[in-house]
Amino acid sequence: MLKNHELLAVEFSAAAVILAHNYPSGDPDTSEDDLTITNLLIEAGKVMGIKIFDHIIIGKDGWVSLKREGKLK
Repeated sequence: MLKNHELLAVEFSAAAVILAHNYPSGDPDTSEDDLTITNLLIEAGKVMGIKIFDHIIIGKDGWVSLKREGKLK
């Protein structure tokens, strides 16, 4: 279920977004769940006309860009 802050891209008629989240464990390595949700959001964005530019995962000592890693559809 979407929460209010997750609807801001729609509310403000965003043309594109960059997704970002942190890992409390501190390890920013990409998980299968990260890839799954990112791909679902990319597909939903296509329906709504909102492009996903990147998904950034932040850890204690670094970060990972799914775009830079070539993991975006």
